[in-house]
This record gives sequence, structure tokens and C-alpha cells, in this order.
Amino acid sequence: MLDAEAGTMSDTICPGTSVELWAIGGTSYSWGPAELVDDPGSSNPIATIWEETTFTVTVTSDCGTSEVEVTVYVHDVSTSANGDTAICAGGSANLSAAGGETYLWSPASSLDDPTSATPVASPPVTTYYYVFITTEDGCEIYDTVKVHVDQDLPYPNLINEVKICKGESVQITAHGATSYLWSPDYNISATNTYNPTVWPSVDTIYNVTFTNACGSTYDSVKVDVIQIMAEVSPDTIVCPGQEATIWASGGTHYLWSPNSHISSVTDSIVQIWPWYPTTYNVIVSDDNGCSDEASVNVETYELPHLIICPDAYAVVGDSVQLWAEGPGSISWSPPYNISCIFCD
Repeated sequence: MLDAEAGTMSDTICPGTSVELWAIGGTSYSWGPAELVDDPGSSNPIATIWEETTFTVTVTSDCGTSEVEVTVYVHDVSTSANGDTAICAGGSANLSAAGGETYLWSPASSLDDPTSATPVASPPVTTYYYVFITTEDGCEIYDTVKVHVDQDLPYPNLINEVKICKGESVQITAHGATSYLWSPDYNISATNTYNPTVWPSVDTIYNVTFTNACGSTYDSVKVDVIQIMAEVSPDTIVCPGQEATIWASGGTHYLWSPNSHISSVTDSIVQIWPWYPTTYNVIVSDDNGCSDEASVNVETYELPHLIICPDAYAVVGDSVQLWAEGPGSISWSPPYNISCIFCD
């Protein structure tokens, strides 16, 4: 049986650092987890880990195969630095770090004590502070804190007015501050974001409070709600094929349908001559793209049913009685050699 051995040059390391592993007794080696070592086929690969890890090496030679486990421990490191912060120009911020034995902050020029766990920072401009924390086990941990410096009160960047069609929404974007507060809390997606979506049903003025480390300023935006009210001519009735006038109002653009038996599909006043009952629909819109729809029902009279006498044959100079029956008035043509055109 193959007598293989394996180990590490250091049983315990700092998180994120590297250690050399080793194995002997074979002619080939295979380490795992392979993604944590630089060369899984080496007898002495370099491993880089952040937490306690057990490595397994398969050692092979002419005498057979053997597996050996090697565990590498990681020092328990609990360090931290405070989160990013903001100050007004001329102010200061309290920085803090914890979990170490020594601390070193940079850049040191705007700190009262770069070796303190809690230095006071007074940067003239926005600055990133880097802290190197050394633990009692000798582990070095690196962290960053951003101190944003506002040079003055917020300068509001906000559109003055926006138009929407009733029932629609619009996203409004504000810039120039660190935080924002919108009012009223009426048909708005969020009141504490820089770019809320609003959908008021009436004209509304939204007020915005712009805030940074130096204080607050104010601005507002008016949302004009446009409502198109389409009006059309009353329903009507005509004889089949007879011309009639229908109209629409309330906008600047018009689109009628269907497009048959109509003088124009884009005019506000149009002539129609339907041969059967038809509903004429119209989309009324304005230059902002807002629209409304309406319709006109046009009925048609039924064609009269006419009964007329049979064809007649007469000798020249004789008279022949013609007759016709039907609803309404009856007229005869051509109007010559006939006793009456409209006969009772």
C-alpha cells in the first residue's frame, strides 16, 4: 500500500492570504478543490482561501493510490469601518474602525490622528479614506470610507412643467441634492426618490425638498393633465346612398372609420352616403397626442316596395292607362305625352 504524506506550511492563515501545501510519496498528485490552488497537479501548490478549508490530495505511484486530507484554518477576523458619510464644506466627520490592534488611515493630511480607531476627518473636497487594520494575529484588513463634501446648499435641477394625457403617467427626475422629498403624496410612486412616477387625474403642483449636508432648498413642478372631450353630431337616418353631413369637435386632428362612403377620413366635418346602417367612429386628438373616441350611428330607410302595371302596347294616337302602387309619393318620367307626373 502506498504510504503518502501531505501537509501545509502554516496551519492557520489570515483570510484572503496564501499558503503552500505539500505532498510526498508519489509520482503524480491531484489536489481539490482545484479552484482554490494555483496548480492542482503540483506536489506543492499555493492555496488562497477566505475561510477554513479541507483540501484532499490524491497521490499516485507504481505502488498504488492514496488520499490524504489537509485542513487549513483561518484566523477569526471581525473588523469593520463606518459607512460613507457627507459633510458641508468646512465641517468634519467622525470616522471609525473596529476589530483591530492597530490602525492606519490615509490620506493623513485631513485627519486629526491617522493612527486612531476614531479619527476626525476635515477634507476640503470629497475624499476616500483608506484604513489598514492590523489584528492581534497579524492579519491586515483593508477598508474604505467615502466622505462626500457638499460645497453649498443644493441647487435644484427640475423641469418647470410637464403635460400628460388624462389616465397616463410620467416620470419626473430631479437632480442637485443628496435626498429628495416630494409632496403631496398623491398618485406618486414614491415620495423619497429623485425620479418618481406620477399619474394625477387633475392639474397638480408637486413640491420637492432638496437636501444635502449643507441644508435644504425647494422647487416645484406643475403637471398639466390634458383631457380630450370628443363631441360628434347626433345619430341620424338617411335614404340608402343619400348624402348627409356629420361632424366631430374637441381636438385638432380627426380620424374617421370606416373609410368607405365618406368624403374624407381626416376632416372634422365630412359628407357620407351609406347604403346600409353604419356606425362612423372618430378618434379626436390634439398636438400633445391626447385623444378621445366617439361615434355616430347612421341608420338607413328601407327602400319602398313598388308595384307597377305591366308593359302596354298602343296604336299611335290612342291613350293607355298606366298605374303604380307604393308607399309615399310616386313621380313619372319622362314628362311628355303623359297626363300627370305626380298623380293622386
